[in-house]
Amino acid sequence: MKEGIFRPPNDEDRLATMGTERVLSELRKKFGLDNNKSAATEAGSNDQPDRSKETWQERLSRKATEREKAMEGAGVREIFLSEDEVVSLQKTKRGLAERIQTAFDLLRDLDIDMPEYREAANKQIDEIVGFLDNSDFWATRFTTAIGSGSDAVSTSSLDSVYYMTRSGVSLRIKRSVIDDGYKFKNAVQPFMELTLFGNPHSEQERFKQLPENGLWVKDFLTPGFEDLISKQNGGKEYHSPLHMHEKDGWIVGVTGPDNVWIHEGDRVNSISQRGNTD
Repeated sequence: MKEGIFRPPNDEDRLATMGTERVLSELRKKFGLDNNKSAATEAGSNDQPDRSKETWQERLSRKATEREKAMEGAGVREIFLSEDEVVSLQKTKRGLAERIQTAFDLLRDLDIDMPEYREAANKQIDEIVGFLDNSDFWATRFTTAIGSGSDAVSTSSLDSVYYMTRSGVSLRIKRSVIDDGYKFKNAVQPFMELTLFGNPHSEQERFKQLPENGLWVKDFLTPGFEDLISKQNGGKEYHSPLHMHEKDGWIVGVTGPDNVWIHEGDRVNSISQRGNTD
């Protein structure tokens, strides 16, 4: 498959097609695409072009072109997982599968709209978080805010919890799903192959590899990685088809195959180091 700048259909594209203007407006604000901003805010200093009339589609296209330009002359870094890390990921996924099945068995006969379901489902999420907390496999544990509209980052018991290895693989537990009216199965998100941290409001898209409070999550997954960690055994070292492009100490782009799933999360609001930081 050819490599290139990832430009898959995102939530804005899909919502625009659906005509969901209210939700679309919220996405524009989150990713700095709100056309109602003042000309002074959007245009910046006098030596920059006035983009006050730029549509969000034009802005997305311009951003993609800027990413391509930013990667010119950048160094390319491969993503590599050792055999031990692959085996540990496979083992962790099996442990999760057992606990998820236990939860399904307990929740099967409960009505999702009843308080009893929410209470039991949240208890099962706590059990899974406890299982992951007790593992020394993860290098970093961090949480992200849940859709706060302000720049201040505060914490909540419903924040998403992320566990990340030193190679950048992450697993997200979305604690708010039950209160949002979704089923338990949506709480445990897929293992993501590469996790980066940046600011979607910045004119120049660039990322760090380690979480910092106030930076947003952006993570990537290829089908080959998902297949690898789903295996019962046969762990082996893994060379990802994803490549990071690095310049001046920042990740300025990611390239890889076209069939990549990209998730854009919220802001990091708490971080704790774990055992596996070598």
